[in-house]
Amino acid sequence: MCLISALIGANYGANLTLFPSITKDYYGLKNFGINYGLVFTAWGVGGFMLAKLAGSMYVKYQTFAVAYYGACALLILAAALSYSSNRRPKKRPELSGSPLPTGRFPDGSPF
Repeated sequence: MCLISALIGANYGANLTLFPSITKDYYGLKNFGINYGLVFTAWGVGGFMLAKLAGSMYVKYQTFAVAYYGACALLILAAALSYSSNRRPKKRPELSGSPLPTGRFPDGSPF
C-alpha cells in the first residue's frame, strides 16, 4: 500500500511539472499566461467538483463503485480525445550556422 501511494504521489507531482511545458508546446508563447491559467484552473475546479459528485453518489448509492465507474469512463473519454486531437506541438525551426556563439567580436578579438 505504501509503494502504491508513493507511485501515485510521484505521478501527481510529475503532472504538475509537465502542465506548463505541454501548454506551451501546444499553444505557443503568445498567450501562455492565459492558457496555462485556464489549464490550472480547470484542474482545480475538476478536482473540487468531481469530489463533490463522488460524495453525492456515495450518499445516494451507499458505495463508491458508481463514482469509480464514472471516473473510469471520464479517463477513457479523455484518452480518446487526446489521441484524436489533430493538434501536434509545433516543431522548432532549424538554426542556420553555428548554434553556439564564438565569444569573439566582429573584429576577431576575444575582448
